[in-house]
Order: sequence, then structure tokens, then C-alpha cells
Amino acid sequence: MIGLTHQVIASVKATLDYIPDPEYTNICIVVYNTSVLFFTFTNEVTDTPSIICMGDINNPFGPIPGSLAMFNVKKDRRKIDSILDKIIPITTSSPRIPPGSCGGAALRSAIELLKDNSGKVLWFAMDIPSLGFGAVKDRTQPTLFNTDKEHTLLLPDEKNIAYSQVSELCFNNRIAIDIFACPQSDIDLPTLSTVTTSTGGEIKYYRAFNLAEYGEKLHFDIFRNLTRYTVYDVSFNARCSVGLSIHKYYGSFGETFKGPIPYSVFDSDKCFSFTIRQDEKLKPGSIAYIQLAVLYTTGRQERKVRVFNYSLHVTSQMIQVYSSIDLEAVLALEARLGGSVMMQLTVNDAREKLCQDCISILAYYRKTVSTVNDSIQFVLPESMKIFPLMILGLLRTPAFGYIEDHKIDERVVTLLQLHACSFPWLFMKVYPRMYKVNGILDECQDTGTFIENGGEYSQSIVKPVNIPTSMSKMSSVNAYLIVSSDYIYLYLPADVSESILLEVFGKSTLEDIAPEEGVPVLETKGNERIRNVIEHFRKEVSGAYQQVVIAPYSSLQAKFIIKNLMVEDSKNLKRELSYVQFLSYTHKMILAKLKTF
Repeated sequence: MIGLTHQVIASVKATLDYIPDPEYTNICIVVYNTSVLFFTFTNEVTDTPSIICMGDINNPFGPIPGSLAMFNVKKDRRKIDSILDKIIPITTSSPRIPPGSCGGAALRSAIELLKDNSGKVLWFAMDIPSLGFGAVKDRTQPTLFNTDKEHTLLLPDEKNIAYSQVSELCFNNRIAIDIFACPQSDIDLPTLSTVTTSTGGEIKYYRAFNLAEYGEKLHFDIFRNLTRYTVYDVSFNARCSVGLSIHKYYGSFGETFKGPIPYSVFDSDKCFSFTIRQDEKLKPGSIAYIQLAVLYTTGRQERKVRVFNYSLHVTSQMIQVYSSIDLEAVLALEARLGGSVMMQLTVNDAREKLCQDCISILAYYRKTVSTVNDSIQFVLPESMKIFPLMILGLLRTPAFGYIEDHKIDERVVTLLQLHACSFPWLFMKVYPRMYKVNGILDECQDTGTFIENGGEYSQSIVKPVNIPTSMSKMSSVNAYLIVSSDYIYLYLPADVSESILLEVFGKSTLEDIAPEEGVPVLETKGNERIRNVIEHFRKEVSGAYQQVVIAPYSSLQAKFIIKNLMVEDSKNLKRELSYVQFLSYTHKMILAKLKTF
């Protein structure tokens, strides 16, 4: 995986100039395969680093003091560059080693250097850590997929306590672990993720990693991780006025009843939820209060407290409750609730939980608010018109979908993402948006909403109205932008119009287009518009870099789009319903539930 090593080094070097508060930021670089290598400078006159090898991978330790292995981003930039440059010859000159690595030992020894300071570790995992401390094995058992025993694969290996110990050590020393998983096969992320869930870390997963497909995205994920606003040694605590109480907290840690909620690290891309319980009767017309206090340390080592105060009107009118619903917040909470069920029971139980919550919320609206008595008519509150569609999309994600071509590692990563992701990212993950390209190229068509280009020269461009994500809505002569949480696909049908190809790519046939080159920069107005719209979409989803993927109709990417992103189509007639079928099912169950009220 030399290509991956080159990419990581290049991305880190390109990011160093943009790290916030560089004078307060120190970094250490550790390299590992079957042993763990540290770098230091024994001679201040030269910029050539010395290599310290930690070979005891069964009982890892920090071979040198942290002060000798950590270098300040601003003051020691030349030393950091020298270390990064030294890694390439090491990796290229080393003899080929068998699959597996001592990743667990490298992580444990790296943490030793941070014990006296809060911070985080970026762990790039290429192979399954099968050697020394923290050695794991691939626990994949396809016979358990989609069965009552599948949840056992989602839990950490009970026999491997190494990562629980590391997690506790990180928690006590305010250290977070971010994993960049770039494997060719499963690496038991359910076990490795233990070090991220309890510390405020995250996992970036690149399935069947290859540099051509994931290099650009990996670069910008590293850049985002190192440059976003981040605080350390964080504690959240919420409280309510009389008559209310905090019921549960949900986040990357899972769920818990008690506050305050500690995080080693918290950043601008993360989110958590809590639910409120009514303990006694409240007087309609009165005011209820909620307070959230956050204690944290900034990158400049300043200890701060931030307090959020909210006042809510108490009402007994359900019509006011339903009209005030924040659909994004409801969907985020449902994702977290479903994820909690998934980790304890089965995929069917989690799916049933999501469906029943949707049915109960809509049935109660029909019972208490709606004036429509016609049982044939499907009645939805205005604030939740697309709620069934969002639930259907949630059921299609790798977190809750039936495993066919997904992996256990991918399911676990998605579940963890849903527990801590931002609302815009979640909406795009659950329901990708699809746009006609000719609606972007032609300002007179599908006018939609005017947006501002955030580039050097601001200008008004046209963003078309999105269309349902269904193959039935596609034309064989048009091209389509499909915007998901992590990628922006440009889908090109077999008979796509020559005028579109000329305007966007400057080519007249599909055969002349090189998908790996992306969208070129041309002087045509249509090309400029589509690039501007793509940049706007990227700004809508904070915390994720959406790589542009050109998907001609015969490519693997096009097949992925048809199978996984067309939420409104039936993916599997035996198990997955289309949107129309899901609406019919939901309506039928609502009418049945009304009889029980």
C-alpha cells in the first residue's frame, strides 16, 4: 500500500500551513508494519531525523519521552517536513511483508507520548492489526448476516480486551482516536471502534481502498480533520425547569441516562441528542426552560464555559406541537434510537422500531389533529410531508439495510456515523438529491432557487429543483447530478445528448470521456454553471468532502447508483419496498392503529 503512504504524507504536508493555532499544536509521526518506528533529532545542527525502533510489539511502550518525539507545527516545521520525507524511502526500501500489522501496538505506544497532554491520534489502518498487542482476526460470518445473531458481529470481540484498555487510557487522559480505515477486506472495526466511541473520535471508511478512486477524498478528509474547529476535554450537561427532566443522551458513545457527558475531543462536524421527559402536569401558556452548559478547552489552551438557554411555550394543542416539529431533529433522533436497538437485538427489530415510530407519530396526528374522515386519504402534517420517505431512506442505508453487498465493517461505521453526524449530512445520506443537468445548463428551465457562488467572483446561478430519486424519472438523453453525503455523481445514460457532453466535457461521445479526470474546466457557460452548482452542494454539507464521480451508464459507479441511491425504487422485491409501496403499507398500518386508540 505504498500509494496510500504517499497520499497520506502528501496530504499532511499540504495541510500543515492551514492548521489553526500552529504555535500551540505539536505533532508526532509514528510508522509501523511489523515493528513501530519513532523519529527524533539527536543533533540540533542537522535536519536529518534519527529512527527509534520499538520492537516489543507484545508489550508496547513509548521508547522516548514525548518531548523528544513531538514537534511544534510553527517552530519545528522543517523537522516535520524532514520526517515526512524520510518515511518514503523507508516504505519503498523495506522488503515485502505478509498481510497483517502491529497497528494495535503502534496505537498503544503512540498514546504513551500524549498521556501528559490532551489531543488526538489519527490512525491509518491499511491491514488488519493481527500482530502483537491488540491483535484481532476477521470475525465475518456470512451465515449470520440478516439473522437474529447478526448483532453479535456488531459488538466488540469479548476475548479481546486490549482496545477496551486503550479506550479507558484515552478517556482518562483526554485523548481521542480517529481511524482512517483503508482496507482490502474486513478488519474487525466493531472491535477497533471501541477506541473511538468513548473518546469523541470518528471512523472514515474507504471500502476496498484504491488510490485512483479514494485518493482525492482521503486528502480532503485529512484536511478537514486537521483544520476544523476543535475543542478538548469537553463536558456537556443539560437540565430543565420544574416538571421536566433529561431522559437520555445519544451520541458517538451510544446512549446513557446520566450527565454530564464527557468527550476527549469535540469538533464542528459532530452532534449529539437528548430527550426530555415530562414528569408532572404543566400549565398551558406557561414557559418551560432548557439549559445546556458546555465546559471545554480551546486549541489555545483556554478553559471556557458556554451556556445555551432555551424557552419553550407549553401548550395542550397538538396542532401547535406538530406544526413546530423540526424534521431534521426527529430524523436524527430516530436514527440514534434505531441504532441502539440494532446493537442489542436484530436488524429486523431495528427496522420494525423505525417503521412503528413513523406509524405511531402519523397515527396520533390523524387521531388528535386531522379533520379528514375519509379513510382512503393519506393524511400527513405539513411539517412531516416527507417523513415516510426519510424513514424509507434510513432503512436503505448500510446501517439498517439487509446485507447483500455491504460488509459488517461498513454497517458498523454507518451506525456510528448516524449517532454523531450533523443534520445536513444525515439528510443527504438518507435521501440523495437528483437534478437534471439540462436544468443547470439552461437558465430558462427549472428555475428553482437562486444561489450565490462562493468563489472569487460572486454571481447568481440557477439551482434546479430536485426530482424524485427514481429511475422512472430519468430520461435516456439527459444527464443527472446525484448528490449524496459523500459523493456527487454525474450519471451519463447511454443515449445522453451530444449537446450536454459538448457543454460540460467538450467531447461529443461517451467514449471520448475519461471518468477519472472528473469535470474539466472549460470556458463554456454550461461548464461554469455546473462547476458552481457542485461547489454550492459541497458547502451545504459541512464536514464532508463530496468527491465528484463521473458515472457512464456501463460503469460500476452507475450500477451502484441504480442499486443503492434510487431510494424510491424497490431494491429487492422480496425485502425492500418502493416508496409507493411503503406509503401504502404505512397508510394501512395507521388505519389499523387508529382502532387501538
